[in-house]
Amino acid sequence: MQGHELNVEQLELMQSPVRAAIVDFLIAHGPASVNEIAPEIDMSPKALYFHIRQLEAAGLVRPKETRLVVKRIETVYECVANYFSFDPSTTDPTAQTAYADTVISMVRNSVKQFARASKELTPEDSRRLAMRLHTANVRLSEEAIRMLEEKMLEWVLWTKSQAPTDDTPATRVSLTLLLSPVLEKRSEH
Repeated sequence: MQGHELNVEQLELMQSPVRAAIVDFLIAHGPASVNEIAPEIDMSPKALYFHIRQLEAAGLVRPKETRLVVKRIETVYECVANYFSFDPSTTDPTAQTAYADTVISMVRNSVKQFARASKELTPEDSRRLAMRLHTANVRLSEEAIRMLEEKMLEWVLWTKSQAPTDDTPATRVSLTLLLSPVLEKRSEH
């Protein structure tokens, strides 16, 4: 599975914290049923079906298989890609607003994950697994920005490739990379 560039309608759909959490879960954990996703994002399975149907209709998730669970047929869903992207250089105001709102929703989701995990960590784990925040506010050339975007994608894909495929002890982490323009004040002469 490769990346998928979101269109404006898909981007607007991803503004929902619930839908963003479903997609995050499926990307992180792989295919899962609504009954497996629901407790992880603190929702009832019944409430989740509406969002799954919207994601499926938009082409962001798809049924992978069905299985029999306690005399009921259950659908297992998967994401259509292992990461999503969007070209923020568009001049369409609707697309720009959708992009900004989706980024805000995704950052909020990361903060929620951090807050929930922080409450459950032991003091020892808290020291070992503390949230790492690195920031840099610098001026970069267009070429440097393009290279940074490529590196960010490499980091995401590398992080995904490090997930153990066996029973090796591991800690689930969230990597959120945000490259954002900073408006500079222009001096008036």
